[in-house]
Amino acid sequence: MKNERVWRAVAWTLAGLAMAASLNTWLSASRHGAILERKRQDLDHIRACSGRWTEEDALREWMEARQAWTPANLDALAAQTLGGDPVNVVLRPAVEVAPGWQRREAEVALPATSYAVAAAFLASCAEFAPAWRLRDMEITPSAEAGRGAMTFRLEALEKKQP
Repeated sequence: MKNERVWRAVAWTLAGLAMAASLNTWLSASRHGAILERKRQDLDHIRACSGRWTEEDALREWMEARQAWTPANLDALAAQTLGGDPVNVVLRPAVEVAPGWQRREAEVALPATSYAVAAAFLASCAEFAPAWRLRDMEITPSAEAGRGAMTFRLEALEKKQP
């Protein structure tokens, strides 16, 4: 008889614990649903951001395939395209932007040149891989039509040299 009472007490205790666990699960279902919805939204955001760098990755892969490690020499391009026009090229220190790759910036000052020649210079900067990209420019017109002082800020991606 005593054994039966112990087993009955254990059974009631287990039944009570099962009911409490079921009630807790039922009451927390909405909270867990909200957590799952937030995680689903986070996953959607991650998927939206995952393709964000595909263009940059494709460019680096293209440059790796062509073995385009350094941008063209701006002094040589200036001498070739500007002829006798004075030019001042200032290269800035490179900044690492991705593992093994760095961004190089340069400032090119043309104190007095024609706009057509300056446009030809910018076009020649973009011909070579990796290309120099125009980041910013300042133009100060002169009294003579089609001429002026210009300052270009250029940037290029280059492979970091060991």
